[in-house]
Amino acid sequence: MFKTIIKGALRGLAEVMVSIVIPIYVIYTLATRYLSAIPEAPLIFKEIRPGYSIEEIIIVLVFLYVLIAIIEEHETWRTLGAALKIFIMIAGFLVLYTLLGGGILNYSGVIEGYEVIATVNISIFIYLYGILVIFPAVLASIMEIAGKASGTSE
Repeated sequence: MFKTIIKGALRGLAEVMVSIVIPIYVIYTLATRYLSAIPEAPLIFKEIRPGYSIEEIIIVLVFLYVLIAIIEEHETWRTLGAALKIFIMIAGFLVLYTLLGGGILNYSGVIEGYEVIATVNISIFIYLYGILVIFPAVLASIMEIAGKASGTSE
């Protein structure tokens, strides 16, 4: 039992790091770095933190993903665990998309007496993340569920 829990937790941690944590953190950091180029923009705009931080959201996603991976290691709950992993992957993508406003970040204000309008479009990074990471992972999970449900993987 303990071996199954450790195996599921380590596998889940590795999967969540590759498919959710690293891509979300890199894209979010790129967005905040682009905005920090504006010298006197308000701090809330530079960090895009409306009361919560990306680190808190990532910690919750990692915790849930690891718990789901432990559930998935058990033979009885394998299909449910795979379905919940799909949900967590899609939720991670939607959190990133929502926090970054679809990838188009705007700022207008007055800096040193000049009216400044700045637009940063990082939506291509978000869409690449969805196409190259989330879509194949969701597709693989669906194929895994279908294989287990039909009994062909046994």
